[in-house]
Amino acid sequence: MGAHAVEIGTSALVRAGSEGSFTVEGRLAMADFRGGHRRCWIEVSAGESVPCIFDETQDGVIAAALLRNVRVTGELVKSRRKMPDLKIRRIATVDQTPHEQGSIPQLPRRHDIVMLEAEQGAPMLADFDNLFVDVLPEDESVDDFIATIRKWREEG
Repeated sequence: MGAHAVEIGTSALVRAGSEGSFTVEGRLAMADFRGGHRRCWIEVSAGESVPCIFDETQDGVIAAALLRNVRVTGELVKSRRKMPDLKIRRIATVDQTPHEQGSIPQLPRRHDIVMLEAEQGAPMLADFDNLFVDVLPEDESVDDFIATIRKWREEG
């Protein structure tokens, strides 16, 4: 069977190879190593990712490839979601050379919350209870409040 693209999500494409294997290239965005259901996601374009599953023997290679461009080969398996999972058989990091730059999309770098706090100068919330605001006047019931909101929505 020749290689061709197969849509497995809204726009996430994988290449079909021989003997029912599929290959996807993208950025290994995240992985979950907990319990018996190891999962990871390969970002193939902004906002689109391919869900993958792997076993504990692949923990090291998956961890080493996190946040790097990868080429993953495996088989599609049914999942409880609409999109099938790609069961990883082989994974390799892909170093881009100038002639390969178009083969894997450059995705925006994700920031963790601490990095965003430092970049934006916004202090992190130390106490979640500080977000609580009592918006109801003491003489107004919840039902009155809801009725007022509905009235404002109707008025536009």
